[in-house]
Amino acid sequence: MLAHRDVEGRVLLAACGTENERAGVEWVPTGERCVGAPALARDAHGRVVLGVIGADGTLRTSRLGTPDFRFAEDT
Repeated sequence: MLAHRDVEGRVLLAACGTENERAGVEWVPTGERCVGAPALARDAHGRVVLGVIGADGTLRTSRLGTPDFRFAEDT
């Protein structure tokens, strides 16, 4: 899993299949904008977590593997 911020501040995600790296990746926009680089980590359950600082300065996170994979403000 890769995360990237483009020149317009949009967050993009890409995944590469194991042992299929030659196929390349397709970058998919998340619909979110951020300042600085997006970050990826794993939570205690092994799910990939994407974290960004939104244009409004709030921390926004999203976990892969949840039915409603979208950003939520952390409280």
